[in-house]
Amino acid sequence: MVFLAGMFIFHQLRDDRRAHIAESLLIVRPFNNALLTRAFEREVRRSSPGIARLGFLQETTMNGAIKLTNGVIRLVTTGVTGADAERLANSAAQEVCALLDRRYGIRAAPIGPALGVSSSALGPRPSWLRFGNATPGYFPTSGRVFFPKPAISLDPGGGWMRAYNLLREPEQDVSLLGQGKFKDGFISAFRFGPQITNVQSAVEVRRRSLERTEGFIESSWKEEPFATEGGLHGVHTSFMRQYPAPFRGGTVLMPAFNHEYLVTNAQSRCVGIGYLDASSSSTATPGSRSDEVQTMIRRTLRTE
Repeated sequence: MVFLAGMFIFHQLRDDRRAHIAESLLIVRPFNNALLTRAFEREVRRSSPGIARLGFLQETTMNGAIKLTNGVIRLVTTGVTGADAERLANSAAQEVCALLDRRYGIRAAPIGPALGVSSSALGPRPSWLRFGNATPGYFPTSGRVFFPKPAISLDPGGGWMRAYNLLREPEQDVSLLGQGKFKDGFISAFRFGPQITNVQSAVEVRRRSLERTEGFIESSWKEEPFATEGGLHGVHTSFMRQYPAPFRGGTVLMPAFNHEYLVTNAQSRCVGIGYLDASSSSTATPGSRSDEVQTMIRRTLRTE
């Protein structure tokens, strides 16, 4: 899987009165390299003057012998208030979708609603990349991250990058990859089948599934009730699994610490957020790092 991402800057935001930003993400199938040109930038600016920044993430995958190239377009708008910025971002998403269909014959659809944060979340000097000069990478987190399929969201703060799996249509999966002190951390979301009608049933199904999974350490399983700061109740499970990993020309089994927070979403579906810490158990910091991530989940997890 090859990812290609670039942040293309329209202009620097100098008006302190427009203190809020919002972001809309569009999934694009298939991705066309014509979207990496200055001509497309000009078309986007004409179609939606409220857009302040434009970014791309391109994913190439193999489906058997067929190479598929899809992508995500990132639209950032600014507003006097968070609600104003979100309104502009939602409007921009619809306008750019119409442009892609009309001008390029490309299907595009928003990945959830626009989400807004203070522009200070981008830092005093964001990374500036010239238009058309994309570099490898993922989208940084810049506020709340929406997981479309389970219809839940988190606000992870800094230290995480967003990755998208665009292979399956019409859905897409987003996951978070840890950076810096969160290196080797991985956050994903999932949804249980419609026959799972309550969280305790989901816990039992999950454990039975793990018992059939290679590397699961049965004695490590724990479960406890939890509640988010917003009043969402569910069950927290934790366990360890061993994964084969390359080591000095051979392979060793490395432990990974797993935490899953299972809740019921607004559609009465059982869903979960999973945090995997694949760092070596010999390091001094996994416990404190894991505690920080879990505190973030308990504080910011909500249904959409």
